[in-house]
Amino acid sequence: MDAGDRTILMASHQISDMEKLFDFPIVLKDGKVVANDEKERLASHFHR
Repeated sequence: MDAGDRTILMASHQISDMEKLFDFPIVLKDGKVVANDEKERLASHFHR
């Protein structure tokens, strides 16, 4: 199995932690996908 063939489910409220660990995070709210993009684009959207 290639490293790119894995999915990891992790819950955190710390965007900075997610940036370090994942290349393509998905953000859920109330069980629904609200953001699904490359980490650089998500970071610019969620960082205040």
